[in-house]
Amino acid sequence: MIKRFNVAPANTYRTARNNKVLYTPVVAVQTGGHVHIYVSGRPSRLPDGSLAGQGGMRAQLRLT
Repeated sequence: MIKRFNVAPANTYRTARNNKVLYTPVVAVQTGGHVHIYVSGRPSRLPDGSLAGQGGMRAQLRLT
């Protein structure tokens, strides 16, 4: 049996009228005894939602 889990931080992404998240940065798919995690590309964010490591990917990687 295949199970899918959408992972999105609370209050980070818009939801539709039915409270379904319209975009999720992480999807975990469980098939049997294995879990596959799919991550979309996105910039690093600080807890307040502002962009972290402005100036390039190297700065963002250091913070991560």
